[in-house]
Amino acid sequence: MGVSLILFGVLSAVAGSRYTFRKIATYDNLPRCSNIDLVYTWVNGSTGAQAPASEPDTLNAEGVHRFRNMDEIYYSLRGVERYMPYVRRIFIVTNGEKISWLNFSEWTIPIEYIDHRTIIPFSGHTSRNSLAIESFLHRIPGLSEFYVYLNDDCLITNYIDPRLLFNGPVIPNENDCYVLDPNESYRSIFLAERRNAPGIQQYGRLKGKCGHYFAIQNSNLLVNVLLGTDAPRQYPKHTFAVFRKTVMESLEIVLKRNALDPVRTRRSISVINTEGYLATSGYFPRWHKQLDFDSGGLFAYVPLRNNQSLSSLRNELDRRPLTLCINDILDKTFEDGAALSSFISTLHKILNEFFQTDSPNVN
Repeated sequence: MGVSLILFGVLSAVAGSRYTFRKIATYDNLPRCSNIDLVYTWVNGSTGAQAPASEPDTLNAEGVHRFRNMDEIYYSLRGVERYMPYVRRIFIVTNGEKISWLNFSEWTIPIEYIDHRTIIPFSGHTSRNSLAIESFLHRIPGLSEFYVYLNDDCLITNYIDPRLLFNGPVIPNENDCYVLDPNESYRSIFLAERRNAPGIQQYGRLKGKCGHYFAIQNSNLLVNVLLGTDAPRQYPKHTFAVFRKTVMESLEIVLKRNALDPVRTRRSISVINTEGYLATSGYFPRWHKQLDFDSGGLFAYVPLRNNQSLSSLRNELDRRPLTLCINDILDKTFEDGAALSSFISTLHKILNEFFQTDSPNVN
């Protein structure tokens, strides 16, 4: 559609103003259909069944909080339904568990469960390694060439123009659907923080780091090898990631080692970082991403540490970014059941008000 420069320019210039951006993307001017799919990974860590107790994730900085379920995906789905009405199908990748309140018939976008054991090569263990699962999302049966990946704690909080995700030729059709051509070239966006990420200079020096750190470091080393460069890079931003299936198929050979470990280790490789920096460097023939540091604050992040975090959440929701990711890193106060229950109740109240919905009806 030839609007990539305008669209990316707006992203850099609006300085967080939802009004400027919404002149481009509103409900009335969004398509109602497309061949863009959306994929979630989800685990109900609150049941304690996500992995054998003998396989603790010793490199996970957040410990028990990492997999705790506060029904964030319910509100994420509400956001997709409202602000991305063109999504063709939603796939939720789990370890075989089902979400207790999820009734497919109550949602306007078709939803399907995928057991991650059907897409990850057999390794003889139950995986709770998100990087292993992300490495093989392209194997989902029936997945479109064009898909968006979301963590279940990433909320869609404003209208997202599909041109931001995949900008390029659209196949004319009578329903005015945003139909992309698998044989054509497309552009997208790769969002990064301004925080420098580890590379070869830090290799082997820092021991007390979480698995995410090593996955980014190993990814940067891999990208250096594939590109023949040693450029400094930044951490990817906590928001959605946009992929082409054929691109991820071509990367499987270098990412498949993630499947060997049931949890993240010092050998893990970041999928989003690897694909993102290769795409920004012109590595793929029909797929290019523009590196963006989100100077407009359109992709927000609120770590949920304590009750004060809820005030930050309210403020960000009032600002209406495009996405808002909430990460559960609650402090030890919330190991008490009553304190945790009160926190979740308040969290749901805030999100119910924003999305104009009720809390999920847990059976």
